[in-house]
Amino acid sequence: FGGSHVQQSGIFACNPTRCPMHTYRESIYLGDCALPRGCVKAILHDLVPNWMGPTYDMLRKNCCHFSNEFAIELGVGEIPSWTHRLASVGAIVQDTLHVNKATIDSIVSHVEGDKYNLDS
Repeated sequence: FGGSHVQQSGIFACNPTRCPMHTYRESIYLGDCALPRGCVKAILHDLVPNWMGPTYDMLRKNCCHFSNEFAIELGVGEIPSWTHRLASVGAIVQDTLHVNKATIDSIVSHVEGDKYNLDS
């Protein structure tokens, strides 16, 4: 799964560990998928609407998030949590910064409003 500026699926195929957009540390065996090829294709087809290129987000909806959902749909369980831990922590930091900025903006607005009320 990867990002795109055009409204198309972000799901694409490549051989294991051969995607040129990534550096791979190791392969992780999740188990065997007993589903026939047609079922796997159907799962991918069903995933497309939720994994469009423009919805890619490095912290909240990236290739690890897609891999996790795909693995669950294949019935082999979740990918290890450490594979997307950095993105999860990054999302928490980003959310915290946004909340703090909103709080600071609110305080500044309030203080500036009081300043104008005192001048009148």
